[in-house]
Amino acid sequence: MIATTRTQRLVAAFASAVTTLALFTAVVAQAQPPVADSLFAQAGTVRLA
Repeated sequence: MIATTRTQRLVAAFASAVTTLALFTAVVAQAQPPVADSLFAQAGTVRLA
């Protein structure tokens, strides 16, 4: 049970970090579109308007 709890906490922390990164990326995309476009291009992902 303890191991499961630790795993769940790790997964929750990881999900939180991903969400934070996504929000930060969205802010950067709105603040500086050219920079965001180049970052997304380097990452190989499609930027959604």
